[in-house]
Amino acid sequence: MISRRGFLARAALGGAALVLPAPIAACARTDASEGDVAPDWAPPTAADRERLETWLRTLRTEGLANPAAPMGPAVARVGELALNSPYAAGTPAAT
Repeated sequence: MISRRGFLARAALGGAALVLPAPIAACARTDASEGDVAPDWAPPTAADRERLETWLRTLRTEGLANPAAPMGPAVARVGELALNSPYAAGTPAAT
């Protein structure tokens, strides 16, 4: 039988999985269609995608992308990987 804490953790992760695809898909839009307002920031560039893919490869190689792994070391590693990456104040990530 699953504990209450385990149930709540899985419910939270399930809820997050349902919420994340919409914002991620919204980042891929490059124009306004059907009355939607286009974002006021530039879509990801090839360099942005390459940087993200490199980070993902690193996290997977170091075993930090495993769902069973503690999140803290993975978050710290992402912060280390993000050092010296381009940053523009006022972008969605900065709000």
